[in-house]
Parts: sequence; structure tokens; C-alpha cells
Amino acid sequence: MAIEFEWTAVTLVPDSMRSTDAAPIEGLVKVGRLIPMDAVDLLRGTGRNPSPAVTAQRTEHAFCVLSVPLSFRASAAAELSLVTVEVALHAGEGAAYSWSMDPVRVTASRRSGCVPRLTADLELEPGASDGGQDFEWEPDVEAFDLRSAVSSWELRPGPGRPLSGLRMLHLVAAYPRRSPWTGQVKLTADIRRGQHHLPHAAHRADDHRDVIQSFAMAPPAIAVPHPDAMDDAIDVFVAHATPDTAIAEGLYDALRRLRPDVRTYIATRDLVLGDPWDIVLPRALRRARVIALVISEHTDSAWYLRTEIAEAIDQVRAPGSSTRCVPCFVGSRPAAQSSVPYGVRILHGLSLAELGNEGAAAELATLVDRARTIP
Repeated sequence: MAIEFEWTAVTLVPDSMRSTDAAPIEGLVKVGRLIPMDAVDLLRGTGRNPSPAVTAQRTEHAFCVLSVPLSFRASAAAELSLVTVEVALHAGEGAAYSWSMDPVRVTASRRSGCVPRLTADLELEPGASDGGQDFEWEPDVEAFDLRSAVSSWELRPGPGRPLSGLRMLHLVAAYPRRSPWTGQVKLTADIRRGQHHLPHAAHRADDHRDVIQSFAMAPPAIAVPHPDAMDDAIDVFVAHATPDTAIAEGLYDALRRLRPDVRTYIATRDLVLGDPWDIVLPRALRRARVIALVISEHTDSAWYLRTEIAEAIDQVRAPGSSTRCVPCFVGSRPAAQSSVPYGVRILHGLSLAELGNEGAAAELATLVDRARTIP
């Protein structure tokens, strides 16, 4: 599937200190509009979740993928011998910086894609693509100043071949979650004209600015729930009493290890500092396919857990609901029904003590697979 880009024409102006009577050059380079995408949304669109390390980082930072389209045209009269593309990131408060770049170094021809592919650590996978048209990288390409506010690439033509055709540079930017930030692209080029080899600055052809492309992004408002709670569905919501946090997180971690594609939500890991928890947690609960209720001797005295249990039971009983509510008993299922919360007593559950976290995670993942098939 071909992707349509909005191109900006670039005028290459000779360095006045070193040029002879060389005139500006147009038509050799075009830069497409920057394509910003939320990195976690992009990752989860492929059925994968961010790693615990990234989840911890997201208490302070958000992550965005910037894709910079480039188009080069070969010319017998003027040959591009070096193109430097600089991406500068600016945050209103704190620091914005490049988290990952692709390509980092190209020393042999390889295919790549216009839509980047991310690892669970939000690192760009070299040469991988999650859709869109492909193109071929030629050596030599190299990235500089990773984890910096100003990062760049140097692109040179391959042996015996001019620098021409479509290229796409990808960068994951990390920026303060509560701060506005901007990105800018600048470009310089070395051009060989006959016997002359001169540096050129790049300006927009339409208004002669040296910033070829730019964009600004505002931070999410405090009243907007965290993205983890805004997506269409959460596969497993883990509810628990505060004294049972370690047990509940053990189940959460087992699910993440066993089935990274299963979107599992737990407040202690996925609630971000500054999030309005009274909005985020009920919204996440309502969007869950499976609600895992960690039941123990602490449940009766856990005020908020009891509220979540009541909401979960209401959700299960709603007409047309396909939500599954699963009691996960810390020990064996109590013999006395009176010690099990109302509404949970008639639900078939599992014992964490008997199955262990891995076994319980496997049972919940199987239930998720069944729930996903229900419209």
C-alpha cells in the first residue's frame, strides 16, 4: 500500500564563504511532513505491550515516534555527496531527547519500511516494518547523538550509485509527560558540481526558512485519563486489596511473561502520577474483558476493592455483557460462603495457591482468547 506524503520543496544555497558563482539548486531534495505517532499506541496496535522498564519510565515521560520522509533526485549536473539531517527536540519543561533511532548505521544494502516496528522497550527494530511501502537503504548512513536533544543522520550515496529515491528516518522521542514540546528538521548538503565540491544550506523553497519541517504537541490535560485506560479494550483487569499487592503483581507479571499480547492492567503499575484515579480506574474496569478479583482475608476490610467488586458484578449482569469475572483466591476457596463477597459466591474461580501464578495466568489467558472471539 503506497503512502501519500505532503512534500516540502527544498532550495540548496551554496555556502557564501566558499562558493564561486554557484547558483542555488532546486529539485534535488524534498522533505515530507513529519509524522508523529504515539509510540505505545503504535506498539499495542501490533498486539504487544510495553516492557516493565518502559512502564516505569512513563510515570515521568511520554514517547512519540517521529518519521521523517525524504526524497532525493539524481542529477548529472549536481551530485549529492553528503546530506545531513538534523532533528532538534525542545520541551517547555524538562528535557526531550531521542530514545531510539533507525537507521543507526547502514553498511550494506537492505530493505526497510515506511511504518516502523518497535520492541517492548520502544526501541526501533532495524529494517522492520509494520506496513506501508518498502524502500532500499544504500550505504553509507549513520546516526549521531542518540539520547540527545539534537540528533542527526549523515547520508551518502552508495558505491557507483547516486543518492536518489525515497528514504524514511525514524526517531522515538522521550519527553516530559506534562510539558508541551516541539520538533524541528534542518538539512545541509555537500554537492559536487564538476570540479567543485561545496557545502550548501537548505531552505524551504516557499519561504526561505532554514527549518524545513516542524510541529508542536501539547501535553495531555490532567483530566484526560491515561492512554492505558482509554483504548478500546483491556484484556485482564486485576483488582486487589492493598495488603495483597505483591500477590496481585505476581499474577500480573506472570501474565505479561506468558502472553505479552494480553493487555493486563493493574493500578500499582499502570496508573501514572497525576492521573485522576477516580476516573481512570472505573474506566479501565468497564473496558475489561476479564476481571481478575484477588480474594483473601483482607478483602472484607478493603473499601475500594469492595466497590470494584460491586461494579464488576453489575457489569457481568448487564444485558448483553460478555465480561467475565474470575475470583482468584489467595489460598484455597473458603469453605464458608459467608467469607466470600456477595456476587462472587456463585462464580467459578481458581486458587492461586494450587495453580501458582503461571498456572493461573495460563487459565486467564485462555479465557481472554475465548472472550476475544465474542463480538
